[in-house]
Amino acid sequence: MSYTCRICKMANVSNSCVYCGGPTIWHDPYRKPDFIDPRRNQWTPQSKPKGTGVEIAPLVITDIEKRMKLGEATYGERLKAHNGRNAIQDAYEEALDLAIYLRQVLEETKE
Repeated sequence: MSYTCRICKMANVSNSCVYCGGPTIWHDPYRKPDFIDPRRNQWTPQSKPKGTGVEIAPLVITDIEKRMKLGEATYGERLKAHNGRNAIQDAYEEALDLAIYLRQVLEETKE
């Protein structure tokens, strides 16, 4: 277990590089970081996908089409550029909602 400088890539023993003063990242050389398990807040390896279920992309496309129809029914038109809204603010607020739902799932699936 050690730290590596994000700037000069030198090995370190703390969260600040003794060579260049840059920030470091912790890593365990015996573990391959493939996926961070949010329940444990640590990296856990993952195998390659071997799905036998339904393909996901078409489901997402169907969901997008439904959202477009809902938006059109709600606002009288589909979302268009230069519509007077702040898209960054809208997206940020949606991301906050997503964070809330994700945290709910984490809380409900605690071990």
